[in-house]
Amino acid sequence: MSRRSASSLWDAVRHAGFDRDPRLWTSDTSIALRDLARGSALARPLEDVRGRTALLRTSDQLTAALALIEIDGAVRRLVLCPPDLDDAHLPYVIKTAGVDVIVTDRQQDAVTDLRIDDIVRCERTIRQRPIDRTATHDTEWILFTSGTTGVPKMVVHALTTLTGAIKSTGNLAGRVHWGTFYDVRRYGGLQILLRALLGGGSLVLSSAAEATAAFLTRAREHDVTHATGTPSHWRRALMSG
Repeated sequence: MSRRSASSLWDAVRHAGFDRDPRLWTSDTSIALRDLARGSALARPLEDVRGRTALLRTSDQLTAALALIEIDGAVRRLVLCPPDLDDAHLPYVIKTAGVDVIVTDRQQDAVTDLRIDDIVRCERTIRQRPIDRTATHDTEWILFTSGTTGVPKMVVHALTTLTGAIKSTGNLAGRVHWGTFYDVRRYGGLQILLRALLGGGSLVLSSAAEATAAFLTRAREHDVTHATGTPSHWRRALMSG
């Protein structure tokens, strides 16, 4: 396949630089983004998904974030599944989007019923190996609208439209570390992930199973300067002590 010039999320991460040691933090681990320059969280070569339409369905936010950084610019289209997408709707999503490969951290038996033969595992760790991250596609991002019932509604985006309002540099002084109650597999959380990545800062990810006080404690430990959430999140924060 001939290669052409394209931009990717990895290009943006690399352009933002690693001098501040940007990381993705969870309650039990952290990933240094610089490690993606010489390794991968995918269990198979990136070339195995290049030019294809990938359904990204994970049980873990960190896994999803790493996969997004890796496959944007390589796949022709990526479908980002929110955590609460009903499994019953997956056949419709796969057919409508033309999915031919699934990128997942789930057990094999959780995805074998979807009639997609090609399944690429994505993990929460980065294994060192040579990897060519040359961007060859202006990847289409398929996101789901929130607050809908019945058949899911999908919207086409591009990295340029998702990051159009985000400036990679700004006039804020000092280091900017983000924290969010939002899930990065939904539009609101994805915006915060992209802001952190393009700004060269770190991001502290929350968990639905994590107590508010525990998340805020971690945010303090990792020097979070900017945090986002819904009014309900902040109400719980005020009541957490």
